[in-house]
Amino acid sequence: MEIFSHYIRLQECSIFHAPQVTVKPYEIQKNSELIEIITGGVVYFPDDTDHQWHKGTVFCHQSGEKTIWKTDVNNPYRCIFMRFVTDGTPRKFPRISVWKNIPELKIFTEDMLDFAQRDMLGDDRVFSYALGVLSRQMINDAPLPRALQKACGILNRDPTHEISIEELSEKVNLSSSRLFALFQKYLHTSPHRYQIKSRIEMAKSMLTSRIRLCGSILPPLQTTHRFDSGRIPGKYQTFIMKQLFNNGEFFPRNIHRLALCND
Repeated sequence: MEIFSHYIRLQECSIFHAPQVTVKPYEIQKNSELIEIITGGVVYFPDDTDHQWHKGTVFCHQSGEKTIWKTDVNNPYRCIFMRFVTDGTPRKFPRISVWKNIPELKIFTEDMLDFAQRDMLGDDRVFSYALGVLSRQMINDAPLPRALQKACGILNRDPTHEISIEELSEKVNLSSSRLFALFQKYLHTSPHRYQIKSRIEMAKSMLTSRIRLCGSILPPLQTTHRFDSGRIPGKYQTFIMKQLFNNGEFFPRNIHRLALCND
């Protein structure tokens, strides 16, 4: 986690829902960095342009910079923000990044808010957890082209909704061939496969979250797709149960099911 080596501790974590009026930005203080992750709505940034940013955009503001503020009054942005105390050295990654796995963002947000409510932000384990997830999820390459970012946002908002590449192309004002080429160049996949992966990631996140919260066995998942781990959904469920059990996160009623897990 070299990119976060200048972070000393996590000071604050909360959520912000922009009102349907002008949001007043504020300047980041000395020896401090603020990370804002968009969880919904629209942000215009830089604020003197019409460049839209959507769910999964990660903004990092260092000392002297101002927070995001310009939004669509009909679709105001929501975000989770984390304030870190730093050693004063400059930021070691781009100001704008992209969250890799959108379904995981919901779990991360819930976890961090839970830690905050339990007054655990000063715990070194929480600090390490936050930085570990951020380092895995933040794609620090050059920002995706605007049309591709918009297309990904459409697919991520509702992975269960089938949409053809022709429909998607029309929504982002590109030809089908051009949009397909952008997916291949920047994401190394097709729009259809991207949507399938989003759907699978959403199922994995829901499954993990449900097991963590309830400690129960879910009904069989009705899908023929294997998860990227190579496991079919039933096996993946048992695999997650075993991981959570080993971490002490729950005690399953059907503990004998753990034996079914194939490592």
